[in-house]
Amino acid sequence: MSLRFKEKIDLFLNSNYKNSKTKVCAKIALNRIADLDAIDINKINKIFENLKNSGSSKNTQLAYIKKFINSMSKVENKFYDVSKLISFENDTIPKQVFNLDEIQKIEFALEKWNNPEFKLIFNLLKYNGCRLGEFVSVDWENIYKTNYECQIKAKKHGRFRTIIVPYDLRDQFIKYGVKYSYNTIQNLFHKFSIYLKTLYPDWSKHLSAHVLRAQLITNMHMAGLSPDKIQVATGHVEISTITNHYIRTSSVYQKQLLQLGNMDSINSIEINKLKEIILLQNQEILKLRERLNLDDDETSDADLKRTKNQYKVFVA
Repeated sequence: MSLRFKEKIDLFLNSNYKNSKTKVCAKIALNRIADLDAIDINKINKIFENLKNSGSSKNTQLAYIKKFINSMSKVENKFYDVSKLISFENDTIPKQVFNLDEIQKIEFALEKWNNPEFKLIFNLLKYNGCRLGEFVSVDWENIYKTNYECQIKAKKHGRFRTIIVPYDLRDQFIKYGVKYSYNTIQNLFHKFSIYLKTLYPDWSKHLSAHVLRAQLITNMHMAGLSPDKIQVATGHVEISTITNHYIRTSSVYQKQLLQLGNMDSINSIEINKLKEIILLQNQEILKLRERLNLDDDETSDADLKRTKNQYKVFVA
C-alpha cells in the first residue's frame, strides 16, 4: 500500500530535520503543496506565483520543497526536473550593521542607561556573535570550570561552536553573571532601543541580538577572514549562507566597497597593504598569546615539581 502524499511529507520532515525550528520552517513550506496528489512542478510554480510573500521568503520555501522533491526522486526512482522550479528576485534588504561612530554611540548609551547586567549580556553577544537561543542555552553558572569557555550546538543544523567569556569581561561576569531568560533579554533590547532613540532622535537602525551576530561576521570579513574561517566561529553549515546572507547584504561593507572604488588607486593600494600588515600583526599577537599561556603552564609545572622536591628533602 503506497503512502499518501501528506504522509510522504511527514515522513520526510521527521527523517531530515532534527532541529525543531528548522523543521517548523520546512513544514510551512511543504504544507503549501500538501494538497497536491503528487509532485507536479507546474502546479507548485502556480502556487508560488500567487503568494504575496517576499521574493527571498519564497525562494527559501522553494529550497525546502526542492530538497523534498530530490529525496522523493531517489525513493521512487523517478526523475523530477527541479531546474524548472520557479525562482524569484532576491529582495533581501541590506543588513543594518553599525559603523565605528554608531558603535561608540551605543557604548555611550549603555553606560548612561545604567544596567550593568544588560551591558554585560550585550557585550558577550557582540563578542561571540551567537544566536540568542544559543546564548541562553549556555551553562553560565558553571562556565568558569572550563576556563570560561564552552562548546554548544548551534540552534540551526546542530553544528558545534565555541562560546567565550573574554578576559576584559570576566570581572563583570564574576560580579553579575548571566541570569536573564530569552524573553527578558529580548524585552531589554527593545527598551534599550527606545532609550537609544531618545538620546539620538535621528537613530533609525534596528538593534537586536541577531544584528550583533551580523556585526561580528561583517567585522571578521573586513578584517580579512575568509568565509570558511568565519564559518568555524559562527557554527554555520553552509559557507554560502555567510556570503549571501551576511557579507553581500551588509550595508557597511557595500559602503566601504564604494568608497574604495572611488578612491585614488595609489591610496587604495596602500590601504590594502595596511590591511595585510594588520592581519599579519593580529596573527602574530595570537601566536604570542598562545606562547605566553604555554610558558605560564610550563612555569606552573616547574614550580610544582620544585615544591614537591623541596617537600621530599624536608621530610627526609
